[in-house]
Amino acid sequence: MAESADNAITAIPTFRPDLVLYEWNLRGGVGLGLARQLRVAAGRSRMIIVSVSTMDEPDDFREREDVDGYLVKPFDGAALDRVLALRRGRRKR
Repeated sequence: MAESADNAITAIPTFRPDLVLYEWNLRGGVGLGLARQLRVAAGRSRMIIVSVSTMDEPDDFREREDVDGYLVKPFDGAALDRVLALRRGRRKR
């Protein structure tokens, strides 16, 4: 767990998580663009990035922010499973 976006970006090259869940609506707008920064920090490592929020965002959010999934809080394990299943389906193509 990282306590800030900067800590997450710094930890990614050595920690290399398979899955990142993050709140996109961080104070100061830090969550916007965070997925792209994490992908750059990860280099060739391909992690799944899922953004979570209390707000329902437009459909183009995933593409614009380079996230693999978007969940509206509160969400349950089944919702996360659906996002991961979609991601695995894209990986096979």
